[in-house]
Amino acid sequence: MSEEGTNTQVEGFEVRQRYFEDLTEACEAAREGCALFEMPWRSHVIATGPHARRFVHNMTTCQIKELKPGEGRFGMSVDSGGKLVADFFVEAEEDRLVLESSCSGADAIVAHLKSYIIADRVNLERETTGVVLALTGAASQQVVEHTFEGAPLPHEAYAWCSGTIAGHGVRLRNNPHRLGVPGWDLTVPAEHLTEVRDALLNVGATRVGHEAFEICRVLAGVPRVPDDMGLSNVPLESDSLAETIDWDKGCYIGQEVIAMMHYRGRPNRHLRGLAFGGDTPEPGATISTDEGREVGTVGTVINSPASLTSVTLTPDQPTGLSTLTCLAEGFSDADGDDPSHVLLVRPGSLYGCPPRVCT
Repeated sequence: MSEEGTNTQVEGFEVRQRYFEDLTEACEAAREGCALFEMPWRSHVIATGPHARRFVHNMTTCQIKELKPGEGRFGMSVDSGGKLVADFFVEAEEDRLVLESSCSGADAIVAHLKSYIIADRVNLERETTGVVLALTGAASQQVVEHTFEGAPLPHEAYAWCSGTIAGHGVRLRNNPHRLGVPGWDLTVPAEHLTEVRDALLNVGATRVGHEAFEICRVLAGVPRVPDDMGLSNVPLESDSLAETIDWDKGCYIGQEVIAMMHYRGRPNRHLRGLAFGGDTPEPGATISTDEGREVGTVGTVINSPASLTSVTLTPDQPTGLSTLTCLAEGFSDADGDDPSHVLLVRPGSLYGCPPRVCT
C-alpha cells in the first residue's frame, strides 16, 4: 500500500491522517494485528511533594493513594458538580505521580488541581520531553516481547515499567483502554523516537494514521475529551468512562453527585453512536427528535468502511437519509444497509431517543 497521505492537526500538532489506501486494512491492524500510532498531542503532568499522592487521590475518580510503584490507573478529574474536567492515565513511582493526558487535558488538570491547593505541599509541573507511541491489537504484546528489554512486562491493566528498546530508555504501560483492545503505550525521548519506532516496525508493527485510530475509537465507543464529553457531562453518561470509576475509594471532589446518580437511578443523558447516510454533519451540530426536541450535539464524525459496521438494530427503530438512529451498541441502520457515516453524539437532554441532524 502507498504510504503517501495528508496530514491533519490534533491539538496543534501535525500528524499523518492516513498511511493506507485501504482503511479496512489499517483498522484490522489496529484490532487484530499490531498498529503503531504516534500521539505527539499527549502530554504529562508530574505531581511531587509529601502530600501529592493523597491530594491527587482526593481529586480524582480512581484509586491512587494505595498504588504501589509500577502500578497505574485510568482516571478522571471532575468538578464539585461531578462534571468532567479531563481524563488521564496515572503511573505511581516511589516519590511522584506521572499523569498522561492530552495537552488541553493536562492544562485543565493542572488548573483544576491548583485551585484546590491550600495547605497541601504539592508541586504540579508539565513535562513535554517524551513522545507517546500507542501499540494496539491482538499481536501488540508479541511486538513488545521482541523489542522491550530490562524488566518483565507488566500484565495488569495500566501497570508500567521502565526498560529499553533499541538501546534507548522508554516507559512501557499496559493499556487496554485506548481502543478497547489489547494495547501498550510507550513514552519515548523525542531525540530517540526514530530508532525506537523503526525497531517496532522491524518486528511486525504497522504504522497507522490518525483516521484509522479515530474510526476504531468511535466504533469502540471511547469518547475524546472534551470533544465528545466535557464540562457539561457527568462521566456516568459514557459506559466506557463509568466502568473505570472506583466505587470503593471513598470521598473525592464531585463524588457525592456521581455516587447519588449511580446508586439512586441512572443518568438521563448518555453518549450514543449514530449511523446514517447522506451529508456529513459538522461537529457541534444540534441533534433533535422529529418533534424538534434537542437530544444532543454531534461529536466525532467518521467515515467508516462498510466491513467494520455491524447490523444490530431492530426494524422498529426509524432510519433514513435525514434521520439518525440511536444505537446502544453496534453501528448500522435498521434495514441492514451499510451507513456511510458514524458519529458519537454528545449527550443532550433526552435519553435513548431516535434523533436527526437539524439543518
